[in-house]
Amino acid sequence: MHRIQKWIFIPALLTVFTGIASAYDMSEESLTLMLLEERTAILQQAYYGETEVSEAEEELAKIETHPLLGQDISRLRETLPTDMDRVFSMELLSLERQSRIHGFLTYHAEIRWKLLGAQGSYFEEHSYLVVLKSDGRNYRLSEFQAL
Repeated sequence: MHRIQKWIFIPALLTVFTGIASAYDMSEESLTLMLLEERTAILQQAYYGETEVSEAEEELAKIETHPLLGQDISRLRETLPTDMDRVFSMELLSLERQSRIHGFLTYHAEIRWKLLGAQGSYFEEHSYLVVLKSDGRNYRLSEFQAL
C-alpha cells in the first residue's frame, strides 16, 4: 500500500510544480509585455510633444536601467518627431526565455508593430533581444535590440 501511495504522490507533486512553474513563466511574460508597452507609450508621448522630455526621462527611469535607459534618453534628446513613424499598437507574437542568470532574464521576442507614416498605416514584424535586469525587488528593461 505504501508503495502505491508513492506512485500517486510523486506524479501529483510533479504536476503541482509544473503548474507553478507555468504560472511563473506567464507572469514573467506579462511583466515583459507590460514593460515594453509602457516604454513604447512613454517614448511616443515624448516624441510627439504630448509630454515633456524631462518627464519622459523620469518615467523611463522607473522601468529601465542602463544601458537601455541611457540610449533612450539620448534618442529622446536628439530625435525629431518627423524622424519616425507613429506607433498605434504593439503585438507580442512570441516571447521565448533564453536564459536566467544572476538577476538577468534574457528573451527572444517577435513583435508586430502597427505604424502610421506619411503613406498611411502599415505593419512591421521584427525579432528582438530583450533583457530584464533585477534591481533586487523588481525587473527593469536593460536591453532592447533588433536582431
